Amino acid sequence: MDRGPRNLQSQADLFDHHADCAFFAASVAGVQGDSFGLSTVFLAIALVVGGIAALLTSKAAQIIVLTVAVLSLALGAVELITAGDLDNSRAMAAADFFVNEDGSKMIETDEDGVPRDIRAALLIADQACPEDAAG
Repeated sequence: MDRGPRNLQSQADLFDHHADCAFFAASVAGVQGDSFGLSTVFLAIALVVGGIAALLTSKAAQIIVLTVAVLSLALGAVELITAGDLDNSRAMAAADFFVNEDGSKMIETDEDGVPRDIRAALLIADQACPEDAAG
C-alpha cells in the first residue's frame, strides 16, 4: 500500500469531493424544507382567516375574507404538492451551490434566484454528484 504524497493527495481530493456532495445533498434538503415550510404558512393563514370569517356578521365581509382563505388554501396546496419535486429542489440548490473559480455562478438565474434553464442546472449537479441524482 503506497502512502506517498500522490496517493494521500488523491485520497484527500476524493474525501473533499464526497464532502462537497454531502453538503450539496444537505442544500437540496434545505430547499425542500423551505418549500414545505412555506406551504405550512399558507395553510395556517387559510385556517386563521377562515376562523376570522366565522366571527364576522356581515355576509359581504365573510365572503371577502373566505375568498382570501380559499386562495391561501389553494396556494398552500400547490406549494405542498410541488415541494416534494426532487429535480426542482436539486436545480434550485445547484444554482446557489456550483460556482466558477472566479466566484461567479455557473448557472444563470433570474432576479428571484430561480435557474433559467432547469435542465442545465440538473446536468451540472448530476455530473458533479451523480450518486445524489437517484435521490
